[in-house]
Amino acid sequence: MKYVYHNILNNLFIIAFLLTCLLVSINYNIFFIVVIIFLIYIYLNDKTLFIISFTITIIVLLLYIIIYKYQMYLINNFEDYITGKIINIEQKQYYQKITLKYKIFKIIVRDYNFNNLELGMVIKVEGINLDIDCNHVFNGFNYNKYFYNNLYLYEIKSSSIKILKKQFSIYIFNDLVNNYLVNNFTDQSLVILKGFILGDTSGFSSSLNNELKINGIIHLFAISGLHVSLLISLLEKGLNNLKFKNYIINIILIIYMIITRFSISILRSVLTYFFKLFFKNKNIIVSSINITSLIFILFVLTNPFIMYNNGFVLSFMATFIIILIPDSIKNKSKIKNRVYYSLKGGQSDMFVFKFE
Repeated sequence: MKYVYHNILNNLFIIAFLLTCLLVSINYNIFFIVVIIFLIYIYLNDKTLFIISFTITIIVLLLYIIIYKYQMYLINNFEDYITGKIINIEQKQYYQKITLKYKIFKIIVRDYNFNNLELGMVIKVEGINLDIDCNHVFNGFNYNKYFYNNLYLYEIKSSSIKILKKQFSIYIFNDLVNNYLVNNFTDQSLVILKGFILGDTSGFSSSLNNELKINGIIHLFAISGLHVSLLISLLEKGLNNLKFKNYIINIILIIYMIITRFSISILRSVLTYFFKLFFKNKNIIVSSINITSLIFILFVLTNPFIMYNNGFVLSFMATFIIILIPDSIKNKSKIKNRVYYSLKGGQSDMFVFKFE
């Protein structure tokens, strides 16, 4: 049993690759042949791994079909109103953009009347369901695909909004941090801090964007594993002598995930840290690529459509590429090595395990 357990942990990257081929095959059917061939290959080499891989594949496929069918049903049966819970409010020039949560889906509401609304409010919206444009340039950005692949249902131009009730919203913590920054900092300091802490670059001017690109530090304002790595490093040093250091760090990381609205890169990096700490405490040796694969599988099992999110694809692609870089070409400088592992997503060298 222990052998089987370790064998599965040591081959999670195989399941991750299989799921990638499966979800790509939905849009590019030729990849379905790769899925079949790969399943046969797994079966011939390891029957137990095949059963687990096949089971997870079927679960993901069924989950995808169920969500897609339900999404299409709701889209095709739109009435003149919709109810949902406010999870985000953005101020635009001519309207405020409200994002509602409806079951597992999201709805965008354009409120041209600038109603006094807050996060957590459950509202009833009446209005017109706007058409979602496809790309007008061949192979260009397709907003229609982006919209539905990210589990949006409608974009509504509201004619009236009625507040039904107020509920707690976990996203209020993001607003609290944002309000604190707005009330205590001004001008350039405010813009920089909002960008670095919250990843909010909406206040960046074109000249500031260009200066950051020229200096090669624009990546500091894209919420990523680098932020988690820096945070963990500071906490490790600051709390070094405390008995409950790990518990405090874990709580702060959870709070950081909340205030960054569960950004995919932050969530991936924090989960990587949690799993590495867990396996270390249990004396289980697991390689970085399999821990990353485990997190990938959990993401996809939670929401198969996340595979079509560019942030998700780029985050995991960068992580896998860095992990697979041969040791012989990695820079051994202590400072540069820290930067390397920061880019890797908060996976400092003290947490990297490999099977013997």
